[in-house]
Amino acid sequence: IGKPVAPKRNRPGRRSTLDLGDFQEEKQSNSEPRRRVTSLCDLRQIRNESSKLNPESKESQIPNISNKKPAREITKNYFSSRSLDDIKLDKDTTSENNLISNDQIEFAKRQLRSGSFESCIKMCDAVLKLDNYNAETYFVKACAESEMGCFSKSSLTLASIPKKSQTSQQLKFLIGDLMELCQTLLVIENLKHNDSYKQIIEITNRMKTGKSNKFVLLARAKSFFGLGDTEMAIREATAVLEKENRNVHALIVRAKALFLNADLKKSLEDCQTALKVDPFSHRAAAVCNRVRNVHELLTEAERKTGKKAFKKAIKLLSKAIHIAGVISKSSLIFRKLYLLRSEAHCRNESYNDALEDSNLILRSNNEEDMKAWKIKIKAMKKMELSKELAKELAKVVKPGMWGSSHCLLIQAYEEARSVSKKKRRETCSSTIPLCQTDKRLSSARCA
Repeated sequence: IGKPVAPKRNRPGRRSTLDLGDFQEEKQSNSEPRRRVTSLCDLRQIRNESSKLNPESKESQIPNISNKKPAREITKNYFSSRSLDDIKLDKDTTSENNLISNDQIEFAKRQLRSGSFESCIKMCDAVLKLDNYNAETYFVKACAESEMGCFSKSSLTLASIPKKSQTSQQLKFLIGDLMELCQTLLVIENLKHNDSYKQIIEITNRMKTGKSNKFVLLARAKSFFGLGDTEMAIREATAVLEKENRNVHALIVRAKALFLNADLKKSLEDCQTALKVDPFSHRAAAVCNRVRNVHELLTEAERKTGKKAFKKAIKLLSKAIHIAGVISKSSLIFRKLYLLRSEAHCRNESYNDALEDSNLILRSNNEEDMKAWKIKIKAMKKMELSKELAKELAKVVKPGMWGSSHCLLIQAYEEARSVSKKKRRETCSSTIPLCQTDKRLSSARCA
């Protein structure tokens, strides 16, 4: 207490804030002792001595704290001090840019083949910044956009190729084919909204190139399904899945077609694979629920009919028909559902309902369905409608008709005809005496 205390900066044994540590001059001789900087005066003295010793050395070797310039001034001085030769050298780097762009194009092609189209487009954009006249880059970018389904973008990319760009004859043909494909696919998309499936098939049949494109095949599959040709729809959808086995749209189309063909197990498999690829697809989930419910109800109904519980089977089949919804009457699933229900009605001795279901099958482009005819004949016999049965069978059993070769139909027709004749005779025999008495009474009244 009472002793004067030196400030922290000037305390003995401590370095000041201006102390830059052990400073060593350029090693002219190894015998020179090290000098310690203790103040700003020492620093200036060292700098002066070093400039006297080496007049060619720059002042920037020792940091000058007082002469700091802002970054903008430094960059401005740098660019102004650069000679024209340096700028020319920077501009003449086309060979390096070409090497970089070629590597990037190859990488973009690999990305296109692997299926990562977004990264391919980004890489193509980066190449076009370096070389705006590279036609191959435009083509690769357009291919990636068309694979993503952006046909309008792809056609715009192809249209924006500069005329001065050097293109080979083969590349010109490829660009022309891709442009034609994109334009036809845009037309097909417009036709889809109007449900003009026949026109889509006609356009795709007329195509010279691009018939094997997945979007063309998918459009054909959807149009065939819309027209009710399930076999062709399955074939076209399978062709799409051979190229891209994770295509959700093709899986859904094939699942629907298989469902209409009453192949419920394969249809359910396709729905499940579609949901694995895209778990948030509402269409795939709806089709999957529909197919699963109908399949479960059908199997349960068949089990109940085997146990002779016909009423329960009829309820289950009616529920399955309701879940199946609006389906084409010419489809196999329609036939299967209504045929099973008509059989159950017939065994349950509700012949009127059995006759209705069998007639639905026969009227829906299935006139030659022998199982439906058997149920109808049995139901009409039990209901004693031999005259009506004979009339309907007479149309089918005519010479030249499809039923003229079926022994079962011919036999049923002859039996129904003989029964109707017997009934007619019985009615005539019972009505003859009444007619005679009526005549006698009328003659007596006249007299």
